[in-house]
Amino acid sequence: MLAGSAADVPGFVNEDAGPSDGIILVDSATQAPCAARVLLREVIACNHLRLILGAEAQQIILEFLR
Repeated sequence: MLAGSAADVPGFVNEDAGPSDGIILVDSATQAPCAARVLLREVIACNHLRLILGAEAQQIILEFLR
């Protein structure tokens, strides 16, 4: 699980009810279904778009897949 904590998505009314990536609250993004086996759970300071496009997120994903 990879979640962002920087609510600064350009051109979007960002989620502000708590820490979020601008679209999804961190608490929601890091909660797994009961039967799920979570191998990695990390929160980084980026917005929703940067969870895929950002260098830091991409590095975390690549390291996990290795």
